[in-house]
Amino acid sequence: MRAIAYYFTGTGNTKRVLEKLKAEWERRGHEMTLVRILSDTVPVFEGYDRMIVGYPVHGFNAPAPVFKFLKDVPFRTEGASEKVFLLRTSGEPLSLNHASGIALERILKKKGIPSSASSLTSCPITSSSAIRTAWLHAWKLRAI
Repeated sequence: MRAIAYYFTGTGNTKRVLEKLKAEWERRGHEMTLVRILSDTVPVFEGYDRMIVGYPVHGFNAPAPVFKFLKDVPFRTEGASEKVFLLRTSGEPLSLNHASGIALERILKKKGIPSSASSLTSCPITSSSAIRTAWLHAWKLRAI
C-alpha cells in the first residue's frame, strides 16, 4: 500500500509525528511519502492509495494553509478508492480539539472524498505508546 502524507507544521511536532508514523508504516511493508504543505503545494492523489493530512490545532481549528490545500484537492473521479486520514497534533488532549477537523471533512465530502478516519495526538510525542496509538489509528486507513 502506498500513502502520501501532507503536513503543515509550525514547531516541527506534526512533522515528527508523521516521521515516526512513516517509520512504522514502512516497517510493516508499506510505502509513505512525506510532503510539507507550503503556499504552492499542489495535492496529488495519483499513484497513492491513501492520503494523510497532518496539522497542528490552532485555536480549536485547522491552520489557514491546510484549508487552502484541501480546497485545491481535485474532485473525486468515478470509481476512485482514495481515502483521506486527518491527523491533528495538539499541545493538550482537550476534546474540543477534535472539532478542528469538522470543516475539513465538509470540504472533502463536497468533493466526493470521504474522510476515512481521524486522530488527535498530543505533543510532544515522546512515548512509544503514543506512537503506537497514532499507528493504530492510521492502520484504519488499510482496513477502511
